[in-house]
Amino acid sequence: MAKLSAFLHRENDGCVGLRVAFSKQVDNSDVMKSPPRMDGRVARGERNTEAIVKALQRLYARGRYSPTVGEVAALAGVTRRSIYNRFPDIESVAEELAARQLQDHDALYKQVPEPELPLQQRITEFVSQCAELFEVTGPVRRAALVNAHRSQALRRHVRRMQSRAADRVSRAFERELAGVQARERKRVLQGLILGCSFDAWDRLRTVQKLPIQEAQEVLECWLSAMLERVVRRSRHTVVRSGEVRSGRVANSS
Repeated sequence: MAKLSAFLHRENDGCVGLRVAFSKQVDNSDVMKSPPRMDGRVARGERNTEAIVKALQRLYARGRYSPTVGEVAALAGVTRRSIYNRFPDIESVAEELAARQLQDHDALYKQVPEPELPLQQRITEFVSQCAELFEVTGPVRRAALVNAHRSQALRRHVRRMQSRAADRVSRAFERELAGVQARERKRVLQGLILGCSFDAWDRLRTVQKLPIQEAQEVLECWLSAMLERVVRRSRHTVVRSGEVRSGRVANSS
């Protein structure tokens, strides 16, 4: 920014004059800095990384859950050496893909129906959300299960997905689970987690060959049967408690 510098000086003829001078001081923070130009090799390396990860994802979508480095390189349009320049092994590519998918679909992993909705409506919405999540993430999750024994990072990824699934079930049906005793609640929760697991969905879709709608209907029946039983037992417990209290009052009188 410009700084006004004013000072008096005496001219040769003895007069006092005012000289106004502007001295410009350059502040580096005010200068529009152009972004550093990316080195061509760095840019090419980043493009190769994207191509490699996307190639692995496409192979998973085709049902190739344990592809070779050569297969990935051919589909990515790079050499095997290019892959090893970016990743130490094919499991590291799988770990990168799994981490990206978790980040890209974070909202799907967290969504649950509104707790104020009636039970049956919550069941229907929850199963629909599970179907959307499992269909989108299915190929990568299948590959993670197949290759987890080779990679500690993939094993952590699988455990993280299982933990998130359990949390979603707990939040979706918290009202019903709160109405039963602790031991019973634990058993019911484990049954709900099993019914809403990716393993159950994958069996319905890939082994039993059910279309999405029919697979959803099966899961809805599973959840409805378990949760309606919980609700009935909870009501029965409340009635019994009321009868016991009434009996005590009658006896005391």
